[in-house]
Amino acid sequence: MKSICNNCGDKNLKFLYETTDYITTEKFKIHKCNNCDLLFPLDYPEDINKYYPKKYRSYIPIVKKIIDIKSKLYIENVVKNYSKNSNNLKNKVLEIGCGDGSMLEIFKELNWEVYGSERSSIIQEDNKLNISNKDIDEYPNEYFNLIFLYNSFEHLYKPKEILRIISKKIKKNGLIVICVPSHESFQCRFGKEDWVHLDAPRHLNIFSIKAFKYLMQSVASTATLDITSYKSISFDLEFYGWFQTILNKFYKENNLFHKYLQDMNKSKLNFSIGLLQLFILSVPCAIISLFSMILNKGAITEVIFMKK
Repeated sequence: MKSICNNCGDKNLKFLYETTDYITTEKFKIHKCNNCDLLFPLDYPEDINKYYPKKYRSYIPIVKKIIDIKSKLYIENVVKNYSKNSNNLKNKVLEIGCGDGSMLEIFKELNWEVYGSERSSIIQEDNKLNISNKDIDEYPNEYFNLIFLYNSFEHLYKPKEILRIISKKIKKNGLIVICVPSHESFQCRFGKEDWVHLDAPRHLNIFSIKAFKYLMQSVASTATLDITSYKSISFDLEFYGWFQTILNKFYKENNLFHKYLQDMNKSKLNFSIGLLQLFILSVPCAIISLFSMILNKGAITEVIFMKK
């Protein structure tokens, strides 16, 4: 095993803690690179697919409905902000890690030409959203107006190489919108190995503003990118993240309530106990979440790059 950063190749690493995967119960040692400021499990799994059960992110109906409503509002806001700086009548968007394409459906309803990239195991053969597992480098250069990675960039190997490739595929003045967990968040600092958004080994990389600036500078020979926005988003995920992370500190097994929401645990007793705990912790979690968001130290960060 080589003790080097999986992103920048630097050997100046700091061991932080050991965490347990809530799905497989395997343990992973989390390190921080002192050069590019990335957090990651030192041992990247050779076969990452086995850590993605069929019901990963397959939520119970009420949660799915909430996510659908939130996604629609978020995408409409992304499109509105993009339109301020563009007069294009027909725009192209590529979503990397698009899942079942629910967000692409919203883009399509807003008259965008949509493309998606996802693992072959979950792509529906009859999808009408141009979802495939083709290599991103196969798309023409300067083809897309917007490249979108919503809670997917942290799942990808070699983020520097990914950003280099997608920076070639975006048009001039196009946007790269990335939403990821942030290790600068108060939630991460509190939760550490029990932080719900750590989610090793599926989350191969956890970022910070310093990490994104390093990535931006590392692709400068390919494209000139500017960070136009860096902010905490998703109050709902912030609130829920605090709730589940606090519970994780008191339970031997992590993410028990979360497993029920993902339909991985059928125990109605665990769910009932979780609802009671949610009621008890709702006010303190809401206050902490609001405080975190105001100070831009939320668990989920949105960073927007513009290509010059």
